[in-house]
Order: sequence, then structure tokens, then C-alpha cells
Amino acid sequence: MHYMTDIYPFCIPQKFLVETNNLIKTFLWKGNTWKIAQNSLSLTYVHGGINLQDLESFILAKQAKWIARIHFSKNANWNAYGKSILQSFNQIYGVKDFLLKCSNLEGLDNNLPPFYKACLNAWCKLAAKRRVLDKDTVLEQYLFGSIHISSRKQSIFYPIWSKQKINKIKDIWDVQNNTFKPLKEIKSILKENRNMAAEYAKIKKLIPTSWLNVLRESINLDISNCLIHNRQLILDHRKIKINGKEINFSKLKDKDIYQAFLYPAKAPNCVAKWNSVFTQELTHKEIFTNLMEVKDSCSNKVFNIQYKIIHRAIFSETRLKLMNMSDGLCTLCNVHDETIVHIFLKCPKICMIWIKVQQLIFKIFNLDVEIDENTLMFGFKYDKKNIRLAVNWIIFSTNCILWKNRNSVKYGKEPSKSVTSIFNELLKCVKYEISYIKQKGIGKSIQEKVKTIINTDFK
Repeated sequence: MHYMTDIYPFCIPQKFLVETNNLIKTFLWKGNTWKIAQNSLSLTYVHGGINLQDLESFILAKQAKWIARIHFSKNANWNAYGKSILQSFNQIYGVKDFLLKCSNLEGLDNNLPPFYKACLNAWCKLAAKRRVLDKDTVLEQYLFGSIHISSRKQSIFYPIWSKQKINKIKDIWDVQNNTFKPLKEIKSILKENRNMAAEYAKIKKLIPTSWLNVLRESINLDISNCLIHNRQLILDHRKIKINGKEINFSKLKDKDIYQAFLYPAKAPNCVAKWNSVFTQELTHKEIFTNLMEVKDSCSNKVFNIQYKIIHRAIFSETRLKLMNMSDGLCTLCNVHDETIVHIFLKCPKICMIWIKVQQLIFKIFNLDVEIDENTLMFGFKYDKKNIRLAVNWIIFSTNCILWKNRNSVKYGKEPSKSVTSIFNELLKCVKYEISYIKQKGIGKSIQEKVKTIINTDFK
């Protein structure tokens, strides 16, 4: 894959991408639909993803890097033709590096070679990902070749305007009066343009309303729902910056460009859903941090179940009822509606298990942990990391055993296990797996303490 995209980044067949994504879907979900959005899975662990590679973004990153390699490298035989292509519209529009300042080439009358066309389109998509937040940023936006100032996905390109140095929003905006400059003032600059009035009206119409609100009211755009990567790349025709520090092209990594295509990203859908369930504002860090800490300490099965619980990818009877595949009643008690919270916490058949789990945690750590809905889903919050990790590991392992018990009743037609049997299975799981947990996370002293207490107090 890496070799193909390095050598032929512009001719990867769409059929190849579809087939590869289908193989990934088959591996993750046994050929069924994506239970968790593919875009969410491509995010980093701390943002609720699993670092699943997004093939389209991966290829776009390779293509965009070719443009950066040609542009930032010194003049040589290998990049002479490429540089001439990148500069081919400079004279027409009177702007240096015109193509590299665009975020959309649709609508531009060009006859570019396929390789450069594909790579420039990738460069434009990267430029389109840059955030527009405040008044100063809006004023610096280019009028021509912008994905944001377009009609039916086609940007506007007015060479006469560009040649007369009217390229950016600040060139047509009256900052003092917070409105567009009058037609007379624009007309005095564009002396020979007969369609000037119609073109000016079209430009004003296409500028996004959100940008105009920022310009008129001097407010910043709301990005509270956007996830930002910890390595923020700025790649344009002038410089390469990572986290505000300028670097040479030789230090630019494919991974940084790839992450720039993924971020800023929308938070996973489960964040908004949990906020509505708990009627409070939970951030993605509050939801995913504890699970990511336990990831290296618990078994894959425990992690997978808890990951699905947090992402609401558990098919409870209530969810199946929406698909007309169930009556919605709990598999165990057959009385209440089976929601995610009911399965793991409120069902009368298993709710007493959490009292025993609280006793176990108190015996080991001398901590009185209240296991409510929030703790059950997202983990226990505590200052000492090793204790927090061990407590969450026990809670998440209990969830896994409860889900296993529920499925054995639903699909195996077996009677539900008693609370004592479930707790004994938890003790057996803790005793067996505690020796295999990385000491780096929990610590050897806690491992020995857990084994000793289970062998003496919970025989």
C-alpha cells in the first residue's frame, strides 16, 4: 500500500479502496454494517477511535506531500516541470503561487496533467481543512479558488479582479462601517470590467453567512464540538509549521499530513447521546480517558465490550425494538425495558453484583466507590493513577461478565447465573489475569495485594 501510493498516488482505483474497506468491515463487524462510524474509528484513542487507517486520507496525504516536495525543494531537473505547472496561472491572475492558495479547483479552466491534477486537488482539500475562527482570519480568506465561496461546488475565478489586487475579503470589506465597500469604490479600481456589478453581487452572495456574522459582530466561531490533534500542522505555500514551530520540509512526516486530513474532526456521536442521557456536558476526555488507560492492562475481550458500551454499539432489546426485531423487554428479568444502563446496572437479576464489587474494591484499596451510571460507563475518577486503573479494570471486567451472562441466556437458552456465581467468575478472572497485567500500569505491590486478599477474604 505504501509503495503503491508513493509511486502512483494519483491512479489508485476506487474499486481497490472499496474492496479494502469491505475487507476491514468484514474483519471488524463480520460483514455487517459499521456499528461505529468509520470516521470515528479513524481517530486517535484519546478521541474515541482505534487509529484505524482511513485509506482515502492516507492517499490524499501522499498526494499533497508531492506538491510540498516540488514546491519547497530547490530548483533541479526532477522538479523543473512540476514547478512550471504550479506557476502556470501566476501571470493570468497576477498572484504568486496562485494554485497553491486555492482550496478548490472546480470551475478553473485548466488542462493539467492527471498526476498534478490529482495532487493539487489533494492539496486543496488540505487547505480547505484550515479553521476559520475570528475576524482577522476571515478577512485574510481568498475570494477566488475557495471551497467556501462557491456555487454548486464550483469556485469563482475572476482574473481581472485578481490582477487589480482584489484577492481577499479584506479588499472588499469596509472595516470601519462593518459592511461591503460601495460599488463605486470597486468600480474605480476595476475600470474595464463590464460585468463588474454582477460579479460583485455574486461574490457578496457566496460569502458564508457565518463569516459575515463574525465580521459584523466581531465574534469567534464556535468550535467546541471539534476535536483537535495534539500535533497541529500548518502547510501552505509559505511555510510548514507544527504546533506553531516552523520546520524544514525534510522533517515533514507523512503521518503529520495524514492527521491534518483527519482533524479537526467531529466528536463521535456517542458524546452527544451520553450528554442527553446524563443531562450534563461530558467532554470526550471524560468519556474515553479511563478506557484508554485500561487498554494495555485488560484483555482484548474486556476492552472491546467496554468500547462498544461507550459507543452505544451494544444491541440491547430496546434498540432491537426500533428495528422491529424484539419486544424491548429485558432478557433476564423480562419486566423492564432493556436499555444499556438496565443491562449492566439496574436489572433486579444482577444489580446486587455491584454491592459485592464495592466490597471487593473496599477490601483491596480501602476506597468506598459509589458505582452509579457514570462510573459504570466511563470509569472511576481518582487522583492516583495505579489505583484508578486497577478499580476501572475490575469494573470493566464485571461489565464483560454481565454481558456474557446476558448473551448465554438470550442465545444459549440457559438460565441466568446467580449473583454469587457471577461474582465468583469475576474473582477467578481477576486472580488469573492480575499476574499478566503490565506492572508499568498498576504496579507489582497492588498485584500482590489483590491476589492475597482474594485468596484469604474471598475464598
